[in-house]
Amino acid sequence: MKSQIIVARYNEDISYLLPYSNIITVYNKGDNNIHPNFNSIITLPNIGRETHSYLYHIIQNYDFLAENTLFMQGYIDDHNSLTINKYLENTSFTGNSSLCNINVLKKNIKFQNKYIKDLRLSNNTPYFFINNILGIDIRNNKNINIVWGAIFSVHKDLILEKPLSFYKNILKYLEDFNPEEGHFMERSWYLIYNSPSSIISKNIITYYFIENNEKKQKQFPQNTHLWSNNIQYSSNIKYINTNHYIPIFPIIDENNSFTIQISHNINILLDFDKNNRYEIIINNNILSIIHLLTNITICKVPFQTKIISVSWSLTELFIYDLIKIPIITDDNILIKSIHIKSNHCFIDYKNKYSTNLPLFVCNNENDMKSFYLSNYLDYYTYPLEL
Repeated sequence: MKSQIIVARYNEDISYLLPYSNIITVYNKGDNNIHPNFNSIITLPNIGRETHSYLYHIIQNYDFLAENTLFMQGYIDDHNSLTINKYLENTSFTGNSSLCNINVLKKNIKFQNKYIKDLRLSNNTPYFFINNILGIDIRNNKNINIVWGAIFSVHKDLILEKPLSFYKNILKYLEDFNPEEGHFMERSWYLIYNSPSSIISKNIITYYFIENNEKKQKQFPQNTHLWSNNIQYSSNIKYINTNHYIPIFPIIDENNSFTIQISHNINILLDFDKNNRYEIIINNNILSIIHLLTNITICKVPFQTKIISVSWSLTELFIYDLIKIPIITDDNILIKSIHIKSNHCFIDYKNKYSTNLPLFVCNNENDMKSFYLSNYLDYYTYPLEL
């Protein structure tokens, strides 16, 4: 096919496109009030705005793309768009672009009018998304071109310069839809197809969430991270779906010490004996230590580092060589167990059963997005399809 028009529709009247119906595919996320002459209609869930529809089309048709594809929304009169025929003349990339100051992208998007009711600001910005998720380096740019309204046509050679994994990786960030993040790609399409392809090249990691009834013997590709409620499952990283205390087994050296590195807030339970149980709580850069038998907070101090080093002697407990806590015991003190609890923490430590066993503790399966956003920006990461 020489030209194709992809329409991301909600409830818009698209009858004005009837002259082009033979080359149109409608990705419909709203009502079914569509003229019968549009005979290529695909229904999708109403998530991810127009970007989700565009990416879905690219991924599903990656090997069968038209020479030239026009991507557009159902209603374009309020987007200062070009004429349909102008887009169809495209031989590389065509869009009505304008310059945007880079500092604007470093802030949250200012919603106006109809978008204000959906306002839920992202923890990230378009600038972060473009640099880290897309992998397009705009740190030295003063301005960038943006195709407002995400209406553009692009030749298939430009689409195919990016690997399929590139598009799958982006689609992942639209599954847990945030109204602001739905607009990040609007600010990115021009850059994607007008930046050197070498800039956006990353290795691939797939991830898979193992259900409790799945067999352990199932074969997974080598670069697959396995998520599981069951701690018995493991790959190069363990994923625990819980907010309860779970045991860890760090290497304790000859100086009675162990070290773990953390990414977020965490509780560490140290059990020496029934009289000497301590909870170390790191929350918003404050470290607290509680003696659990008496429920007394022994100390509460600022704590900026992400490396937790714990050691003990016959009479004292040390945290990062800065905090000393008296321990009362009659015998040579040995630690019986170490447990951790967190609702969102990446933990890296040397395990006595293996050389290294990073661990991610989370609340639920949806935390996968934020996990990879925080820890695996140098990879394309997306769900494994079995």
